[in-house]
Amino acid sequence: MCDDVKAFVAEMDKHSIICDPVTDEGWGLLTQLRLPGGGKLGVYQPRHERPDVMTAGRPVRERAS
Repeated sequence: MCDDVKAFVAEMDKHSIICDPVTDEGWGLLTQLRLPGGGKLGVYQPRHERPDVMTAGRPVRERAS
C-alpha cells in the first residue's frame, strides 16, 4: 500500500525496476512488479479511508473446570 502509486512507479523506474501499467480497480489503483524469483508483488493506492485502529479489550480469563 502506498499514498501515490504513480510516484512509486516513477521511483521504481529510476532504479530500472519495471512495473506493470497502473490499473483502476475501483477500490484503488494497482500496479505489480516482478521479483527476482519470478513472483509478483502488488502495490496499491487505496481509495477507501483507513479503518480506525482497533484496541484490545480486557483479556478473557479461562473458566476453571
